[in-house]
Amino acid sequence: MTLRNFIDLLAAPGTEEPLALSADGSRLESSGGAAFDVQGGVPILLTPEDRAEFGEVLESAGRAMAAEYDAMPPERSDWQPPPERPFPPHDLPEDVINAAYHRKGDDTRILSVGGGPTRNSPRDINLNIAPFRAVDVVGNALRLPFRSGAVDGIWCNAVLEHVADFPAAIAEMVRVTEPGGLVMVQVPFMQPVHGYPSDFQRFTTDGLAFHMRELEIVAKGEAVGGSYATWQILKTYLDGPGQRTLPRWIRGLARRTLLPALKESAMNRTDLALPAEMRTLASVVYCFGRKRGT
Repeated sequence: MTLRNFIDLLAAPGTEEPLALSADGSRLESSGGAAFDVQGGVPILLTPEDRAEFGEVLESAGRAMAAEYDAMPPERSDWQPPPERPFPPHDLPEDVINAAYHRKGDDTRILSVGGGPTRNSPRDINLNIAPFRAVDVVGNALRLPFRSGAVDGIWCNAVLEHVADFPAAIAEMVRVTEPGGLVMVQVPFMQPVHGYPSDFQRFTTDGLAFHMRELEIVAKGEAVGGSYATWQILKTYLDGPGQRTLPRWIRGLARRTLLPALKESAMNRTDLALPAEMRTLASVVYCFGRKRGT
């Protein structure tokens, strides 16, 4: 996704002032006199407050994120159900997702909040807090640098746990989505703490839907089940405190038997096939909501 494909959707963060590209293409200038650098075709739409807040991320944590992103597979060419579900397997309403991504055909623009280093589709505009691989625009989820109602939908995966004021982030995603557009959010429920540099909260399915109640809820549920959650937590324990608290033979037995069994169950999505009332654990939950209005 190049800047020329979505420059008309952008606005100055926090003010929504229109932005125009300078004659030499090196910056975006707002009608109010603010200027933002464009680096390698990527606009850096951060306010001074954003830079102060994310200073640590843009330095040490940013380097860690960049290294992790660079190690991931290249981006997909378009949203299609994969021939073999990758680990961990996701249980998502792909018909709803495909409809959102094809809402206006090739003109569809989906803002991926926290996007990169991959993208679901060429129709994604990847936004992140630094110019990592496959990031199209740098900005803050609490001050999205887009006009109100500018994008056709939102994709937000594994981001809101890292945002302290997550209701404000959801409100911003709703603001920049046009009426009728879908806001698609995935967040962890049962996962070890992970942060670049912070990790603030976890969500149940109903808790996430409550915070998205301004929208018409289209679908909600568990995206990754309890088998993977248990596998991940147990592996983290065995690799960490279990080294000191468990005898070696128990750790070895768990690695040879329990971990492979849990992984196999996760791959087969055994727990996601259970009735909803029996799904007391989940690694990841999701909620998709449609913005009301016409």
